Amino acid sequence: MHLVLLYCFVPKSKNHDDELSGVIAMLQYYHYYYCLNWLFAPVVDYFSYFLIIVDILLFSLAVHNSDGLNVGQSSTIDIDDK
Repeated sequence: MHLVLLYCFVPKSKNHDDELSGVIAMLQYYHYYYCLNWLFAPVVDYFSYFLIIVDILLFSLAVHNSDGLNVGQSSTIDIDDK
């Protein structure tokens, strides 16, 4: 259920490889999270609140920065004066 909800907040890009890699990274993150939750349940119960806050911050940052630019491209446009 969490994966379905979080997939809605993954910024959609025109390049499907970027979108797929984001989904794979999200699946890996939750795989490790649930493994940690199974191993260290008493600690992770408190740590999960921190992870939820980090999730919200990271996804809001990703949505804020999803203006269609690839990594390494600049958002400024140089205009030569004639």
